[in-house]
Amino acid sequence: MTNKNYYQLLGVAQDAEDFVIRAAYKVLAQRYHPDKYQGSKDEAASKMHLINEAYETLSDSQQRKIYDDELNNQSNNQSSKHNNDSNNLEDSDWEFIVQHYPDLNQITSMLEKFSPDLVIQYKLDLISSKRFEEREQIANQLGEKFLEDHFGTDKKILKFAFELISTGHKEAAQELNQAARLLGDSMDFDKVYIDIQKKYCPEMYKKFEREQAVATLAIQEAERRKEAYYEKQNKMWFFVFILSVLILFGFWVL
Repeated sequence: MTNKNYYQLLGVAQDAEDFVIRAAYKVLAQRYHPDKYQGSKDEAASKMHLINEAYETLSDSQQRKIYDDELNNQSNNQSSKHNNDSNNLEDSDWEFIVQHYPDLNQITSMLEKFSPDLVIQYKLDLISSKRFEEREQIANQLGEKFLEDHFGTDKKILKFAFELISTGHKEAAQELNQAARLLGDSMDFDKVYIDIQKKYCPEMYKKFEREQAVATLAIQEAERRKEAYYEKQNKMWFFVFILSVLILFGFWVL
């Protein structure tokens, strides 16, 4: 039976994805590096031993499964969705950063719609890299990678997925993910697009219907003008033909 909570040691949730665990380990390894840590060498070595032990277990899928089973069987296990301890990024640290870059609140709110784990990775990446001037670009890259990992690379699917996630239609996005994952390239996007809108997003489907109606009217109007143009052209050429015949007939009579 384990007596250590490796997730708390790394400051991540028990259901954290692999990329979040790697990001947390990277930040903590830098923080408690013997050449950078401001405390005692013994304390840094002790911290790094625990951090390495936690990462070694959680980064291996088989070891993590065994560890999770043991952890879940413990009656005193009280997991929190985002349980941070003193090893992880302190709230006060992030609040201090936000004072200098207030738009981070808006950026993290958008990433939260994608995944809470994505927010954790974003904060950890910024803290470890200090690339605050590139904060929007980093957020966009994380969002794009998340979409491609969950929905593939088809541009129409990615656009629809982003629209669903950004508007808070989580269940719809989950069904789109299931369709992309199970059907792959054989997926009929137009059918899935309409079915999901009808089922989860009636207001979005009504907008789609209005746009389709406007597009249909525009096509019909274009066809009407095209037919009118050809009809006018035919009449003109017919008139030219008759005029030519009359002229030739006049010359023949003379």
